[in-house]
Order: sequence, then C-alpha cells, then structure tokens
Amino acid sequence: MSNESEQMYLNRDLCFTANIDKVYPTGICIQGTNTIDVNNKWTFFDGTPMTYFKWLPGEPNGLGFIRIDRSKGFGWVVPPMPNWWTATYMCEIRMI
Repeated sequence: MSNESEQMYLNRDLCFTANIDKVYPTGICIQGTNTIDVNNKWTFFDGTPMTYFKWLPGEPNGLGFIRIDRSKGFGWVVPPMPNWWTATYMCEIRMI
C-alpha cells in the first residue's frame, strides 16, 4: 500500500468482506517490514522505501511486519512475536 487512495479502496473492500473478522480477528497482513533495511526503516519486501503510513497511536512498536486492525479504523500495527503471521493476507497485483 503506497498511498491514501489505496488505503481507502482497501477499507471499502474489507468492509464488504463477509465475516473475515470471525475467521481472523487479529487483522490483515499487508506488505511492509522494518527487518530488511539496516537502519530499520520501513520498506516493501523488495527493499523499496515506504512513504505512506496509517499507524495507530503508539505504533510502530518494535521490529516486524504490518497488520491492519479492522476493529480500529483500519489502522496499522506491528503485532508482537510470535503472532506476526496470525492474520489474513492481502496481495496486490499490478495490471498493465
């Protein structure tokens, strides 16, 4: 996710996704980590720097990966280990 427009599209799409919170109440993983860059800056998984963020208050907290919290206005959190991967996953495909 690289801008507010993508965030808004995602919010709308997830609002229509039936009962996903009953399957994975912990959130939805999106691309982004601070474990690749030597200075712990946030990047996409290919190492490209991230420029858009929608962190919840107090976040990012620690090293790890980004998860969207549906119950808190689709804000972003860094879940504590070992729960990094307890989530639904979101993929983005560029169409040419």
